[in-house]
This record gives sequence, structure tokens and C-alpha cells, in this order.
Amino acid sequence: MAEGIRTEADLESFEAFLRRIEELLDRVDELDDDTRDDVYELLDAVDTLHRRGMTTLVSALDPHSLARVREDPAAAWLLEAYDAAPGSVPVQITRKR
Repeated sequence: MAEGIRTEADLESFEAFLRRIEELLDRVDELDDDTRDDVYELLDAVDTLHRRGMTTLVSALDPHSLARVREDPAAAWLLEAYDAAPGSVPVQITRKR
């Protein structure tokens, strides 16, 4: 990891963190077809694992605890991205192919 997010302090700027993810995804799109497909397969697998785990974790939370979790920008983003909580609107990340 040459640049980017390395510590908790770096996560202070969550928007910068999300922009960095988009930059890295753009770089993946520049890879040769086979490598790019492998990277996206890996990302899809990690996404599936996270989605299942997030759904299980959220189902164990009472409404008050869930509201507290949503106060954290990163946690709120995950809940939305994985459509893991009641009232969530899934986040779409578009891939260039």
C-alpha cells in the first residue's frame, strides 16, 4: 500500500477514503482482461462474505443499538452498501467493463 489509508487517523476523512477506493477501482479497469476478471471475482466474493456477515450482525441488534451504529459514517455506509438494515437503500458502485 504505497499511498492512502493506513491508520484510524486517516479514516477521519471518510469521503477521501471512498474517493481512494474509486481511484483504485479505476486502476483495476486498466488491467488486462484476465487479471481484471480475477480481481472482480475476488471483490465479488469479499462482497458476498461481508453482505452475509452484515445481515447476521444487524439482525442481532435492537433498534436503539442499530441507531447508534448508524451514527458512524463507515458503519452507516456499510449498512447501506449491503442493504443490511431496515430502511437501507443499497449503494451502487459502477464498474467499467
